[in-house]
Amino acid sequence: MNCVICKKPILPDRDDKGKIYWTQGNNSLPVQEGRCCNACNFTKVIPARINRIGKLKKELDSRKIENHKEAQNEA
Repeated sequence: MNCVICKKPILPDRDDKGKIYWTQGNNSLPVQEGRCCNACNFTKVIPARINRIGKLKKELDSRKIENHKEAQNEA
């Protein structure tokens, strides 16, 4: 299986003794739909998820401020 981001083969994950325990890579959303390698997961997917969380938090904070101002105006 190849990474949908870098197109390189997805290497299996191994335990400390070298035994393969996972061969399916990582969920590559929100960067791209499909499976990705560990390198793309760490360098592209996880940062994109963190960035997305930050944007959602800012949006929620803005809504809370707007709702609070509206409530004060109604009082």
